[in-house]
Amino acid sequence: MNWKNTSTKLSVQVPQIELYRRALDVEEKSVQLYEEGARTVADEATRTAFLNVAIEEKAHRQIMENIIEFVIKPEYWTENAEFGYRGEDYYL
Repeated sequence: MNWKNTSTKLSVQVPQIELYRRALDVEEKSVQLYEEGARTVADEATRTAFLNVAIEEKAHRQIMENIIEFVIKPEYWTENAEFGYRGEDYYL
């Protein structure tokens, strides 16, 4: 038998939340990388470019944090319209 004739399938199952956490780690490392780059360069234009990219990476980090919260919230929070806050004038 030859390896080309085998029908073995490789299936890797990683929980969705784990992928988002890994992406969050990448974003955090990116922020650190660009901030370190800004500290090490002498040219002001290059420093500004590094800091601008770091700001974008911080925005990506915030997005990943929000996605993680969205994904895990059902595990610890039950939303119920009956008990939600509607405001003082809702029942008038």
